[in-house]
This record gives sequence, structure tokens and C-alpha cells, in this order.
Amino acid sequence: MTQAPIEWSPRQPLAEALVYESEMLWPRPAVCASRPGARHHQATRLLDGDRRVKLVNAARALEFRPVLKAGSTFFAELLPCLQPGEWTKVHQREPMPAGYTALIAVREPLERFASALVEVLRRVFRGRCPEGACEAGRDAFSFADDPDGFLDKHLQTTTWLAPALRLFLSAASSAPAVGGLHRGLPVTGEESKGEESKGEARRSIGKSTEDHGTKPAGGAQDSAIGAPDSALSAQDSAFGAQGSALGASLDRTRSRSREIHQLLEAAIMDATCSVKYYASEHFMTQSALMLQGAGDVPPEPEAAELMPLESLGKTAESISASTLLDRIGGRDVPAERLQECVRIAQEKSAARVNMTGTETDAAFDALPTELEIVQMLNEDHSLTLPLCVMYVQDFKCLAEHYSMPAPCAALLQAVASGEERSTLRSTDSPCSE
Repeated sequence: MTQAPIEWSPRQPLAEALVYESEMLWPRPAVCASRPGARHHQATRLLDGDRRVKLVNAARALEFRPVLKAGSTFFAELLPCLQPGEWTKVHQREPMPAGYTALIAVREPLERFASALVEVLRRVFRGRCPEGACEAGRDAFSFADDPDGFLDKHLQTTTWLAPALRLFLSAASSAPAVGGLHRGLPVTGEESKGEESKGEARRSIGKSTEDHGTKPAGGAQDSAIGAPDSALSAQDSAFGAQGSALGASLDRTRSRSREIHQLLEAAIMDATCSVKYYASEHFMTQSALMLQGAGDVPPEPEAAELMPLESLGKTAESISASTLLDRIGGRDVPAERLQECVRIAQEKSAARVNMTGTETDAAFDALPTELEIVQMLNEDHSLTLPLCVMYVQDFKCLAEHYSMPAPCAALLQAVASGEERSTLRSTDSPCSE
């Protein structure tokens, strides 16, 4: 079913009190006031460099506005491949011409947050930026030349890097050095205790083996008599070792769960404080990232078609089954061409988001996956609620496609029932009537 374009006004005059999450007037936890460093704002973000581009198709009066972590790279590669010569790149500051419709791929907010966190972790610990090894001049981010300075700066700016380092170092001690980030860093805390314990165990095993090897051999009768006892002792040892291994595995699982929870608490706090550091723009709201070229007060409401990433998919079959080809007038694209363009877009998208495999992937096994993050967010309301406050505009604007988590909806309803509407204007949706 094709969704009719909706009319929406990306920005309203400040006098009408419509506030976006990236703005200073947005309510934040009190701790944010003491956090050092810069903050995000979409208007200033669009003034930062010339690489923030969108696609325009003048022949079909369409504009594709990329939203980070909602298929932005994939579709930016796919569309020009499907319709060569029709799509041109313009800066996101450029206003959309009258009569055009903006095509915007969107994503479930909590899953998008999980995807953003995984990508930021992989970028930082790999030292790989979208266009290759991170460079200070091009990416405003590099720790290759000064890993200690990078750590000092980001440990002061962010709160998530410390728990992420603990997770990473739990596996990095047995993996090749990656990007120079953990080069020379000592294993501390629980990891240090774990290494001491493992070393002690190895020494004990070595001593036991040595004693057994130098024990004088007894007579055949003594050996025969002792054999049953030895067998029972060996069986007991085997059961004991199995129990110890199971206990150690459970301890590691609990420790990992605690570390991931601490990482999520820290990452959510940094995001809700809108702290600005390398790649942190991936956590900005979709409502804010949609504001491309609109200005503070657009002269006319803009037509936009919001397309859920979950419905579009990233395969030739899912793209063909969606409304995308109809919307861009691409039903005449041959099936072979669609397959090839999807393959190219998948490869380029995977390379830019650090998902291609390398020989150092084992070092990243300790870092959380998107699935682990989403599961923990769904199970722990203390993590979910602050994210819902941050992404409330996304949930309201995208309510046709995504439901707000039950605890968040209950909280919002409780607040709304006890407050005057004037105190809630900061949570109004840019898509509300």
C-alpha cells in the first residue's frame, strides 16, 4: 500500500515553543549541566564541512534525505545506480524546490540507537572511518599518532569509553593490536585479577604434572590396588573440573552483562546530554536529521514520504516488493540491474559502517552486538525511559510505523494527565497537526 505524502513543517518559529531535542531548551538530566565539551545542533551541523549531501532528482521532483543509521548509505548508493544520470548530489543546506517530495527512510528508534552505538564502537576501536583509516584533517578524528592523547580527551568528554575499554580489553589481550587504541594499556581491575587467577592455575597445573612425572613407580600389586582409587579420583576430578568450568562461564556471562549494562547507561547519558564527539551525530533524533535546507522558518510546509527501513529491506526481493520502485518511477528497471545495484550498495554500505570482516575481528567479540543491546533495552526500563524522552519526537512523528514502548507511553500519559499542555510543548511532534 502506497503511503500518501504527508504535509509537515520541519521548524516553527521559536515563539510557538516547538523545541527540538538537539536544542538548548530541550529538558535534560541535571548532570548534563556539569558535562564539558560541545553539544550537537542540526543547524550548526549542516554548516560543518561539505560532505553532508542529499540526492535530488529534478526530472521526477524528488529529493532523498539521508538519515544516519536508517539506510542512508545504502540508498544513497542504490538510487543513482538504478537511475543513472537522474540523481545529483547537493548539500543538505540547499532548500528543497517547491512542488518536490522528500523521500526519507526511517527506522525504529531504539533499534537505531543500538545500531549507532555498535558502529561508533567499531569505528573507535578499529580506527577506521567511512573513507578509510581515520585522519585528523579529513575526519576530525585520529588516534594513530597520539593514542594517549585520544584516550585522555575522550575519557574526559565521554562516559561510555571506560566501560567499553574494559569489555574490549577482556578479549584484546589475546588478539592483535587494533588501531593502536589499546597499545600499551595495562589490563586493570577485574581483568587483572582474572589474569592472576589464570596464571596461578597454570602454575598449579604445571606443578602437579611435574610431581606426577617424577613420582617413583610402585610395584605391580600396588598399582593394581591403587588403580580403582585412581580411577575414582580421576572421575571426581573430571566432574570437579566440569563444574569449575561451568561456574567460570556463568561468572563471565554475569560480568559481561554488568559491563554491557554500564556501557549502555553511560552511552545513553552521553546521548541525552547531546555530547559532541566523533560520530556522536549518529545518536541525533531522526526528526532533527530530517531538517535539511528548511531554514528556521520554512515559507511553505514540505511534502515528505516516510519509508520504514524494515519494510524496504536491503535485498533485491524486498526492494521490489516495497513501494520504493513505484515512488521513484523505477518499475521498468530490469531485475538483473536491480540485483547488481543492490549488491553494489550492500558492499559499499558494509565498508562504510565497518561491518566487513578482517583478521582482527576476534578482538571485537567482547563488544556488544545490536541484538544484545536491543534485548537489554527492552528488558530494563531504567535504560528504556531516558531514551524515550530523548526520542519522543521520533516516536510521535513515526507513530504510524512504530509503537512507543509500553513503559514510555505510560510515563508520557502520566505526565500529560498531570500537567498543563503549555509545559509539554517541548515534546510536540514536528509531524503533529
